[in-house]
Amino acid sequence: MDNDDVEGLVLPLSGLRLEWRGDGRSRFVPPAQYADEIAGRFEPGPEDWTRADPPLPCAGRAQRAPGSGRGPSWWLLYGAITGDGPVTVTLADGRTPPMLTLGPLWICEWVSEWQEARVICGGDSHTVFGRKAGYLRAQDG
Repeated sequence: MDNDDVEGLVLPLSGLRLEWRGDGRSRFVPPAQYADEIAGRFEPGPEDWTRADPPLPCAGRAQRAPGSGRGPSWWLLYGAITGDGPVTVTLADGRTPPMLTLGPLWICEWVSEWQEARVICGGDSHTVFGRKAGYLRAQDG
């Protein structure tokens, strides 16, 4: 795939780079990996790209697993934009983090302690980050 067909967006809180290609595939790239790609030390392969639209209404990422550390961390939700109406994310504390778009994707990120989020896509509502993991490996620090 030609690199001219790739759109990219660096997410302001996590620092992850989200890239979207015109063939409907996307990838998240950590800052260090992107620096290696620019410097020619790493070239992503086809397996680094996944379907841009997650199989569920939305997908998420976090700086660390819910409940696995002390203090706030970044949280990220994303999904495919559909014609079913606007997408909103409301956190348990009442905040509505800003929405970004890239190609056919919506992206929402925020910094907080672990908390549940409610995603509304058109007429559908989904709870995300609703529970902490049942098992967490002890972490240093």
